[in-house]
Amino acid sequence: MCNSIIFDELFWEIIHQTRKENNQDILKQKELLEKIITKLDLQQITLFHFRFAQLRLQAYRWNIYLAFEIITERNDEDDFYNFREWLIMQGKDNYYSILRDPDLLVTSDKKDILLGINLIETIGFLPEKILTPNQRKRFIQYLSEIPGDDWAGERNERITLPNLWKKYN
Repeated sequence: MCNSIIFDELFWEIIHQTRKENNQDILKQKELLEKIITKLDLQQITLFHFRFAQLRLQAYRWNIYLAFEIITERNDEDDFYNFREWLIMQGKDNYYSILRDPDLLVTSDKKDILLGINLIETIGFLPEKILTPNQRKRFIQYLSEIPGDDWAGERNERITLPNLWKKYN
């Protein structure tokens, strides 16, 4: 497998390209991502999938969930999964900024977030969609177990995310 640091740069370059070329239209961004991924070799597809899953798990945090719940008024694990995929598709700078301070989502449009959650569905499953059965077997061999994150923190939306709390409550 190729160097993970180099691949991380390629990963974010792909996300940036799909975002830039589609004027932040999440459906078109997802379609372009699929086209780009089909041009990668099997090891790169595996690394892309693995990195996407790592980032999705990295965003599996209590404060990110609170932001999701406040904005969407939903309490659904599937929607939260899609929300985290939408967050990754916002690009590297946005992704890491929001992980550091989810209250920054106060500047995002609720309609765009909801549309993104509904349209983004399961980018993480693209490899299964585009690979042949033989490739899928090798793909599964390349994957290793991905650890999860803790949901550390107290549930107090007013303190944890004051700006989002004010805007949506």
